[in-house]
Amino acid sequence: MKNTALYLSLGAIALQSVFTAAHASESNCSENSSTLVASLPPQQLALIYSPLFSHSATTATAPSGTDSIGSSKDQNKSVPTKHKGKACNPTHWSLQTRGAAFYPLKSQIRKVYGDGPYKTLELESSYSLARNLWARCDQLLLWENVAWTAKNGKSIGFGYYTRMNLVPITMGLEYQVNFARYFDFYFGIGPSYSFLRIENFDGFMSTHHKRNQFGFTTKTGFRLTFLKHLFFDVFADYYYTSFRKIRHDPIQNLDNTYSAFYVGGGFGGKW
Repeated sequence: MKNTALYLSLGAIALQSVFTAAHASESNCSENSSTLVASLPPQQLALIYSPLFSHSATTATAPSGTDSIGSSKDQNKSVPTKHKGKACNPTHWSLQTRGAAFYPLKSQIRKVYGDGPYKTLELESSYSLARNLWARCDQLLLWENVAWTAKNGKSIGFGYYTRMNLVPITMGLEYQVNFARYFDFYFGIGPSYSFLRIENFDGFMSTHHKRNQFGFTTKTGFRLTFLKHLFFDVFADYYYTSFRKIRHDPIQNLDNTYSAFYVGGGFGGKW
């Protein structure tokens, strides 16, 4: 028993000395490594530790980079796309057919041929003289128009047959402004030269009257452009001509002044 206790004491002392030596060697290694690192020049230290610093910096700034990308995307979304602008008339010439209602303003014309409307057919063309004068997409147009109005009526009193044919040829200047995409407003004025033909018939004889005279026409309306080269036209024009008097007709004397509104719409193309 005494020998066993002696051996155990000697073993404990040996283990303690081993642990003490290992700890001392570890401390010496760490001190030597620290001394070695401290003795290195700054250039070598930068080469050694730069990968670590760059990795940490990348890791630290990754969320902010993501945020900046997201913010840039948001900015791109918030920035409006390139403004397409107004739909200006890209052409010089236009041609359209128009249908109108002729509403006379003189009381005697209404008594003989009715209050209206009188059916009217028109053919109109225009040419762009200038653009962008006072506003973007505005135009100064030279327009030409020919119209035909025909109406049957009854003479005042006996109700004899009478027929009117009116053909005005008009040319003038028109100012057109683009107030919304595809929509234009215009107004204009120009001289007209009209041909008036009157036929009266009482059952036995007929009388004919021919009158040609200068007058004028004012124009106003809206145009809607679609498919770039087609358009609709909604208009209201005023017409005035004072012809030479129609008197001494055994069937019906007529007022020589023709003033009326043309109200209607048109369809055409431009190139």
